[in-house]
Amino acid sequence: RQQREQSLKERQQLGSESSPEREMLRGTADEIAIAGHKNKTPPAPLAEQGELKELFAEELKREEEKQSEEKKHGISSYEDGGESANSSLKQMQEQVLEIKKLLQFELAGLIKESRTREEPVKAMAAELLCSAGFSQPIARELTENINSDASFNFAWRELGDILEKKISVGNDEIITDGGVVVLIGPAGVGKTTTIAKLAARFVMNYGADKVAIVTADHYRIGAVEQVKTYGRIMGCSAFSVKSLTELPDLLYTLRDKSLVLVDTAGVGLHDERFSAQLSELKNQSRLKLKNYLVLPGTSQRKVLEQAYEHFSGIGLAGLILTKIDETSGLGNALSLCIEKKLKLSYVTDGQRVPEDLNVPEARSLARGALSAVEDDAVRSAFGEN
Repeated sequence: RQQREQSLKERQQLGSESSPEREMLRGTADEIAIAGHKNKTPPAPLAEQGELKELFAEELKREEEKQSEEKKHGISSYEDGGESANSSLKQMQEQVLEIKKLLQFELAGLIKESRTREEPVKAMAAELLCSAGFSQPIARELTENINSDASFNFAWRELGDILEKKISVGNDEIITDGGVVVLIGPAGVGKTTTIAKLAARFVMNYGADKVAIVTADHYRIGAVEQVKTYGRIMGCSAFSVKSLTELPDLLYTLRDKSLVLVDTAGVGLHDERFSAQLSELKNQSRLKLKNYLVLPGTSQRKVLEQAYEHFSGIGLAGLILTKIDETSGLGNALSLCIEKKLKLSYVTDGQRVPEDLNVPEARSLARGALSAVEDDAVRSAFGEN
């Protein structure tokens, strides 16, 4: 300390000394300062001094825990105290919603665990149904009447009978009843090919002079020519309309036909032309059109449900499920049919006309859906190796 004080005094005297003396004294003071700091280490920082070290360590630990908890629960630190009241309220609402979702999830888990403990056979069957594509509500509905005291294999067979009774299927009503049948659905689901199969099926039963094909698809390249080609091959009449509003006039000229099959344009569900086409169909209600929704068996349940919601407003006579030969299971489609009480009128399993169009059987559909579940117990239930 004495050395530093002496150095300071000498620096203060520099201002009153002459220039040469000032330089000499400045050099001396610097040498003293350097000499005074040489080989000396300053005291340790407070954070490293004895009892203070422990105190600071505890405070640091508490601060780190506080920040960790704040980050974990989404609570702003004290540094964010300047946020507006609206921002704080919004953040609080988000936290409440998160807590609500968490409680709902926990409650659902508790209910599921309770059912698993009390009715393990039903719980296992429901879980397998969900894995096969059925929605949870439908899976619970189907397993509700299973004998919970039976073995799983017996219960699974029983489930097959329950599922069979829940599936509503057609009786080849398009061919036997006739009328004006309109096939609707998203693009690429196979409407035009299905039209040809239905027309050929009718021709094989009643001849070509009582059926006509009409297409309103002017968006897809070659769609009109494709329909007219089918008509020439089968020997039946084929027409095209630019809009469904022209349908009443055309039907008057076809009044001697027993069956008129109408192929609609396949457009995206969010395409503006889709809304226009649905509006045209709704405006033709006086024609008593029989609207059949065509969907692919390869789609997931959410996609099928979305398509159904878009088309159901015009009234549906039934569902035609295509491409079932390209899917590993029918659970997704059957779940939709059961939930919406939608009749499954026809299924297609290939491109051949008309061989690959079939009237479904509820028993074979139920067995096919359940056997798609990849589980040894299920395979054993069906006697499969």
